[in-house]
Formats: sequence, C-alpha cells, structure tokens
Amino acid sequence: MVSKQSAEKRLSGACGYQYATHAMSTITVDARIARAKGRAKTRAKTRAKSRSDDSAVWWTRHDVKCAICRAWIRKNDFLQRKSNRSFCLACAGLDHLIFLPRGDTALTRRASKHSSRSEIVVRRVRGRLERQGTLVEKGALQRAELECQADAPVRERARAKAAVRRAVLDERYVREFTKRLGALFPGCPPAERETIAKHACEKYSGRIGRSAAAQEFDPEVIRVAVHAHIRHNHTRYEELLASGKTRKRARSAVHDAVKKVAQRWRGKGT
Repeated sequence: MVSKQSAEKRLSGACGYQYATHAMSTITVDARIARAKGRAKTRAKTRAKSRSDDSAVWWTRHDVKCAICRAWIRKNDFLQRKSNRSFCLACAGLDHLIFLPRGDTALTRRASKHSSRSEIVVRRVRGRLERQGTLVEKGALQRAELECQADAPVRERARAKAAVRRAVLDERYVREFTKRLGALFPGCPPAERETIAKHACEKYSGRIGRSAAAQEFDPEVIRVAVHAHIRHNHTRYEELLASGKTRKRARSAVHDAVKKVAQRWRGKGT
C-alpha cells in the first residue's frame, strides 16, 4: 500500500515534469516562430531588392554584353537588369529616352510627370545604391524646361524665404545645443562650446549633431561631439594620423588624454 506522503511526492514530481515539459515546448514554439519571422523578413528583403534591381536603369561600372544583341555596353553607359541579365537600352525599349541628371528637383518632377515613360538611373557607390538621375522623353524635358523658365522668379523668391527660415531654425538649434553642452560640461570654455556646437550641427555634413538623437539633445550625442573636439584639438591625434597611424591606433593612443580633458570639463578632477 502506497503511503500518502509517497503519493504526494510522486504527484509533485509528475506536475514538475509536466510544467518543465510545457515550458520547454513553449520556448521551442517561440523559437520556431522567431526563426520563421526571420526567414520571412529575409525573403521580403530579397524580393524588394529584386524588384528594385528590375525597376531601375543602372549606370555601369564596367563593360557588359547585352543578353539579346550581344553588343558591348561600355563603362559609364546605361543598362537595364532583369533576372540577373543585362540589356542595352535599345533591347530594353528605352533608347528613345534621354538622361536628366539629378539636382534640379522641379525640372525632374515636371519632366517625369509629362513623360509617358521614365526610368530612375542608379549606381552602386560604396556598397549602396545612389540615384544619379532620370531617363525621360525629349519632348517632356523640353516642356518641363519651358515651365521652369516661366516660374523661375517665383521659385527663386520661395527658395530665398525658405533659406531665411532654415537659417533662423539652425541658429536656434545651435544655440540650444551650446546651452545643453554647457550644462553637461560646465568647465568647457564658452568659445569652445560654440565651436563644438557649430561643427557638430553643420548642415549636410552628416555629423552626429544632425542625427535623429541629436534633435532630442541626447546627452550621449553631445558627449561624442565633445570628445571628438577634444581629440582633434587637445591631443596629438592629428599628428599621429599625419605620421601614418591608422584612425583606430591614433584613437587608442589618445584615449586617456581625451578622457582626462573631458573629466576636467565636467568638473570631475583637476
């Protein structure tokens, strides 16, 4: 006859086993779902890349043979890709289009609108696709040029007003960046605070002061900008680069010096 204590122990063991089995099965299911989502995301990216490859005209970087007429498509010419095959513009039915370089937004928008057929021209630069311009019909481009000439004074006045508004906003942004920097690094000289802010927030520079986080005045963004300034202006960093050191080695060599100045500016240390 089984005792009550023994029966309770067996029941407890069975329940524990069932709980562990259920937990393991839940983890397994979750892992499978995560892997499935990952595979679906990868397939979606592949399909999107395939669609982008087939929907654009490429500015060639080397000579390629057309898959149909076998004529050479020379370097810096245009081709269209479909299913990993290259076609010259004549075989792709695009040889009646002319190239409009990027740069004039109004002209490109109007020419594309008036053209019954238009194609974006892209080129791979440092591992990423960059838009180089658009292929449009000649008549559409001529019509767009006439329209742009007609309202050029109006658009010029609008650009001037927009430039003034942007300048005011940029000035306010730099001023606020300088203020936040001073709060974090009270020991930083006022003249250097302004220099750091202007450099970090320089428009079209791609610097950290123009990042999304910088718009919220993230302390980490300000810290990075300050450390970069210290590295270039208060250490031997530039001298080390000029002597042939790599950026990584030069950064490592001046790391302690940068940290020391930053601590002094923060008021932590003498």
